[in-house]
Amino acid sequence: MNPVKTPFLGAFESVYLPGHGLDVAERTGHVASWQGDVEPLLEAGVTRLRYPLRWHRIEPEPGRFDWGATDEVLTYLRDHGIEPIVDLVHHTSYPEWLADGFRDRQFGPAYVGYATAVAERYPWLQSYTLFNEPFATLFLSGHEAIWPPYDSGVDGLVRLLNNVLPAVSRASQIWNELLPNAKHVWVDTCEHHVGSGESAQYAELANDRRHVALDLALGRHLDPARPFLSALLRAGGHPLLDIEPIRVDVIGLDYYCHSEWSYDEEGAHAPSRRPLGFAAIAQQYSDRYGLPMLLSETNLRGLPSDRASWLRYTLEQYEIAVERGVPLQGFCWFPSLDSCDWDSLLASPAGHVDPVGVVSLGRGMERTRTLFTQVWEDAASGVRAEDLPAYRFQPPCDELLAGFMPQMAHWPWQEPPADEWVEPVRVTDAETMSAWTVRVDGTSLPTPTHGAAIATSLEEAAQTELARELQQAHRRGVGAAVEGLRDAALGPVRLAGPAVPQLAAAAVSSATPFLRAPLLNRVSAALRLHPPGGDGDGLCLSCGTVAPCETAKILRS
Repeated sequence: MNPVKTPFLGAFESVYLPGHGLDVAERTGHVASWQGDVEPLLEAGVTRLRYPLRWHRIEPEPGRFDWGATDEVLTYLRDHGIEPIVDLVHHTSYPEWLADGFRDRQFGPAYVGYATAVAERYPWLQSYTLFNEPFATLFLSGHEAIWPPYDSGVDGLVRLLNNVLPAVSRASQIWNELLPNAKHVWVDTCEHHVGSGESAQYAELANDRRHVALDLALGRHLDPARPFLSALLRAGGHPLLDIEPIRVDVIGLDYYCHSEWSYDEEGAHAPSRRPLGFAAIAQQYSDRYGLPMLLSETNLRGLPSDRASWLRYTLEQYEIAVERGVPLQGFCWFPSLDSCDWDSLLASPAGHVDPVGVVSLGRGMERTRTLFTQVWEDAASGVRAEDLPAYRFQPPCDELLAGFMPQMAHWPWQEPPADEWVEPVRVTDAETMSAWTVRVDGTSLPTPTHGAAIATSLEEAAQTELARELQQAHRRGVGAAVEGLRDAALGPVRLAGPAVPQLAAAAVSSATPFLRAPLLNRVSAALRLHPPGGDGDGLCLSCGTVAPCETAKILRS
């Protein structure tokens, strides 16, 4: 008996960056080139596509809807035999006029009005996602202070859950009435946590936490003695127990290498040093919910050969899960086109290409087919995981995925093609590195070098005009970041003390997103508090002086 072909889905990303006035789809050029981006999926035989509806563009003012661009895309997809799984809110993709984001008192009514308008305009839709990754989005926005509104702790998470989940519940009721035959695809992170020693208790808490949003949505598994649920209830989450259950037809599992965490005496590790793999975790979710599922997102930030091998791994895990009876109905490499600015977790709209897509982007955002494009097309056509190439992972993916290697021990490894191999440049002269410093407010700061590829010695580079320009730009950037982090208008999230210059340097140069993001988001907030044009009277909103104020000048230097 021949194995069943794995259904492949396509996907595009359009996360909006509040305060910056643009989204990922605009940065990558997808808004202008959407038809050319979709056509390769049609040629590959893809019939389902996760596609974002850009609320921030559809409703530029409260109650005024502009459907032109959305009509064009969705009509094209329908006419060409692609079923769109429309995504109504992807992370922070809400209109700018919701000034306090997910915490805004108008969020609920505004969201329900928008969701209703979408259902009424497109009654032919067969699948939809009312709110992408609700747990992950509200956790980063409400617990970790990484995305607006920069709330923190369990109290902050509860504030957002209390404001958002009832609105999603109401929207679910409306869609169920207007589009009773359409399927609601609930998409969220697919996680697992493991700990040893004193960390075992935290891992237990995190494993309980991963389910809390969907459990509240469904009105199931709501034992108040659960570790994380009990913390939510103590923080004021009791109203969440009374929301009308949300209809969920399919569960989308977003699985990345960093979806698994391990904890030990050395701290937290993501990816986990002891990963279970997608097949085992999908089984856990299936046992808990008993619903059809998708592998709705996976990717790997790496070279095309690295992505090809991660595709082989995740597809192999998908196939194992299906063989075990897990009701998976589709596999989605997300996104189909490179994304951008995830190096700062979307805190800075720098236009940095994120090398994760099926089709790659060049420096000018031109579309480029790679080795991985062909491997993905082969898999989408029905080629099994065991028949895909197994390229050795290149740095830094080889170290990043070390914990996964026992699960790939049976692979017939081969070297990447010669034109795909990139020789890493390693800096081993610690004295040289520590000597390369900048000065801010009289404090000597080492230039962060996380992930840096340095082609020549720093002594030689320092003699070049480019190096001098880079040093000057770095000084300006760090100086602006210091001003932003210390800005009194930030209120309780303002930073103070002698460590601020070091944190500012990390915000400018660190390649670690979870370090940069909360710092850059504070700087972004300061930018919004000191707009260069001021208010209607030409005065700074925070300082009361003539705009642009001194803070605005430094922040934009």
